[in-house]
Amino acid sequence: MATSWQRGIAILTGIYVSRMLGLFMVFPVFSLYASELAGANKTLVGVALGIYGLSQGLLQLPCGWLSDRFGRKPVIAAGLLLFVAGSLLAAAATTITMMIAARAVQGMGAIAAVTLAYATDITPGEKLGKVMAILGGSIGMAFVLSLIIGPLVAAWIGVAGLFYLIALIAGLALVASLRLPLVATRPQTAATGHYDKRQLIQAAAAIFFLHGVFTATFLVLPPLLVDAGIAKANHWWLYLPANLVALCFMRVKATPHPLNFGISYLLLAIGTGLLAMPFGMWWLLFALSIYFIAFYRLETGLPHWVAHIASPDARGRAMGLYSSAQFLGSFCGGAVAGRLWHDLPPATVLLPLVAACACAALLLLKIGKTTTLRAATHSNS
Repeated sequence: MATSWQRGIAILTGIYVSRMLGLFMVFPVFSLYASELAGANKTLVGVALGIYGLSQGLLQLPCGWLSDRFGRKPVIAAGLLLFVAGSLLAAAATTITMMIAARAVQGMGAIAAVTLAYATDITPGEKLGKVMAILGGSIGMAFVLSLIIGPLVAAWIGVAGLFYLIALIAGLALVASLRLPLVATRPQTAATGHYDKRQLIQAAAAIFFLHGVFTATFLVLPPLLVDAGIAKANHWWLYLPANLVALCFMRVKATPHPLNFGISYLLLAIGTGLLAMPFGMWWLLFALSIYFIAFYRLETGLPHWVAHIASPDARGRAMGLYSSAQFLGSFCGGAVAGRLWHDLPPATVLLPLVAACACAALLLLKIGKTTTLRAATHSNS
């Protein structure tokens, strides 16, 4: 029979997965849909795609403070309620201004850090590492499922229908959140726990650029596919097999290392560069497969890095800072790519992303080399 904390973590994992599904199912289909809204231009479409990241990132810390004061459970429920409201508003949006407002409201349900804090509160200390691994794995799987399910559902019921489905999923998560066991908030003080600040900054920078590149890519990829002669209703023909191929290569290293992340970023640069040369269906399928292999290895590996460098009772704070960087990266990627797309064709917008990935790869490889040399020196001394 499951104990109270095990039941709480099971419910929390479901909430986490539903939130990630809701946020990212629209990514492969959003830009073409939003471009047809009244008052839309390419810059505003980019803002609409990424604005949730700005409100999400800015509200992580205030929501954490509210959860410390009033409890985790009420803040989680309130965040999910806001997410439901934003999804319904997005489904009904007829102008780009309404869509931007709706996506901002979606992001206001900034509960990522609060859910992680709840996990640290309810989980026995010796089990916390395992729970963090479960939550990290569920996030990765939600990403995979969202990019597969989103285009399939949109082809069936349209993007507005997809937003209604997202509202339904979030509503079910809201009902589930009411069954979360009440738990005393674990005090968080400056003296409680520790994490490697230098490595946390490195991980936060890596996830910032990853989600910036990801959002920018999926802003221009749908129109690029249309320009390549692939009807928008058939985009899932590429997304589904590419994601399935990537799944075969998705695994988390037992001990995360910057060298591995540098190699993955280099692979992401290659995949993005190949997408910028759309020579046909099979070429694009190959390019997307490489892109998703690299993306998922980074998406699942970087949270593991954060968990590895933080003590159990500091992981909530570390993951909160990490999550803020992730969501702010999404906003910056959407806004910058939207402005570039205003003046450049979609394929050309991808070229600065290749350069950004290559620079990130070189920095992480250098950090990894330094880390390896330092470890070798310590072992010999």
